[in-house]
Amino acid sequence: PLQKKRVCSFLWTYYGYPTATYEGINVEASRYKCGAMLAKEDVDLDLKLQWEDASLEIFAPILSTSDNERGLCVLFGDENCDILITGDLSSLGEKILLAEKDIPELTALVAGHHGSKNSTCRELLQATEPKYVFISAGKDNYYGHPHPDVLNRLEEFGCFVYRTDRQGTIIFRR
Repeated sequence: PLQKKRVCSFLWTYYGYPTATYEGINVEASRYKCGAMLAKEDVDLDLKLQWEDASLEIFAPILSTSDNERGLCVLFGDENCDILITGDLSSLGEKILLAEKDIPELTALVAGHHGSKNSTCRELLQATEPKYVFISAGKDNYYGHPHPDVLNRLEEFGCFVYRTDRQGTIIFRR
């Protein structure tokens, strides 16, 4: 069973203007006595997990053209597994991520922007060769995610695809 842990820090991006969400995050961070930090540059963490050493790289926003592009990307790695989460980056953001960061071949990729047509681009799939791809999308969502073009790309690259709109909660164990 999964154990719940108390959050002790919160890393996020600021859109450059105050919002209700921004204010709410600061209030909750203070209430729970956890640090809320703005991600203005990359953060590298070495983790001591129960079974081995691992790393967590949090990439600061690459573009500032839209709220989706201002999100954080996360790369988890240990000696047997690399997992990338690109958040809501567009294909352009993914290409810049590949050009600017050292992204390895992946065991797993969380599909960008809930399987949006404009994310999880061919270049990202070609460079990282993920074995598994997880798509977080609500059942019968308004946007029609995941988009058929993304599903076709994933099939073309031979990825095993797991979708929350079909399978519900996904727990990845190796």
